Amino acid sequence: MSTSHVADATLLDIGCGPGNVLRDLAPFVAEAIGTDPSQAMVAEARNTAEGVVTRTRTGKPLRFEVEEAEACDQIRGVAEGSVDLLVAGMAVYWFDMEWFWPAFYQKNKAIDPSTPNATKVQEIPFRFERETLAPYELPGNRLSRDMYSNLVLPWDLNTATPLPFSPNSFIRREWDRDGIPSGDLGGSDTESLEHLEKGLGTASMVTRWREDEKNEGCEDFVTAKMPVTVPRVHKRTLKFKRHQSDRYAGLKESWRKPKGIDNRVRRRFKGQLPMPNIGYGTNKKTRHVMPNGYKRFLVNNPNEVELLLMHNNTFAAEIAHGVSSRKRIAIVEKARVLGVKLTNSNARVRTEEA
Repeated sequence: MSTSHVADATLLDIGCGPGNVLRDLAPFVAEAIGTDPSQAMVAEARNTAEGVVTRTRTGKPLRFEVEEAEACDQIRGVAEGSVDLLVAGMAVYWFDMEWFWPAFYQKNKAIDPSTPNATKVQEIPFRFERETLAPYELPGNRLSRDMYSNLVLPWDLNTATPLPFSPNSFIRREWDRDGIPSGDLGGSDTESLEHLEKGLGTASMVTRWREDEKNEGCEDFVTAKMPVTVPRVHKRTLKFKRHQSDRYAGLKESWRKPKGIDNRVRRRFKGQLPMPNIGYGTNKKTRHVMPNGYKRFLVNNPNEVELLLMHNNTFAAEIAHGVSSRKRIAIVEKARVLGVKLTNSNARVRTEEA
């Protein structure tokens, strides 16, 4: 598809997850739609879209719908034969191709499917995936790792009625083969450790590693963090005192802003009590950060742990004090599977020996 055609194209991202790929490609197309079978993922994508203003080339907002890949012909608001470009990313190995290709044919306009691109990898994470996570690899993981070279295409299906996809119109393009960034797809050739950590933290192989009983009690090799290296500087450790609280017994020391028209503290005269202002604020990089490098997130039930699925390298969950022991056990197990750190995982769940 040429650049001029892309500018007027309708993009469909199936298995969009939190919508990262769709937001990267949206500025180049006329309309962008993302679907995912998980309601939690679609909710995360919609929330992120509200916080990050990303629109298509024509100024339309991004759309996210809950729908399975095999039912992509039932996506709300997408007319038949209106989709120009399909993106499936790392979710394609979950598709049932026998049902997916006929469904996509109803929405496809160009009849020119292209093979999705695998993630950018470098030598260390590439070896990490091949060696450490190899025992937890499924055929679908192997398919994406091999750049979808063995992906079942529509003309490979043994169906009674062949689908009208032509092998002659098929073009295979490859990016970042063997972990060597090509830069042809746009964006940066480098990945930050934070982005790599987010990607690995939600990988299915990592999830299976966490569910393995023999790894219980082991430190999570993805979400383990060192304490923050930025010094936590508190510009003022003393409390701000209320004006004239030292003169009158009826005035407590707790801070109240003076509002008198002639008040010398409000007018900031030299030698008077200091007033709180933005200059006393803590460094933004370490604000609300605990000594272990995480920010605290209070949870009351196992479902709230899922909110940290894409933020498990920034926030650590803390179980609220009023949660029952039975629900605490469920929260601890959910956090272990999702790779979310808990600050008080042992609270009220330890058993006494007889």
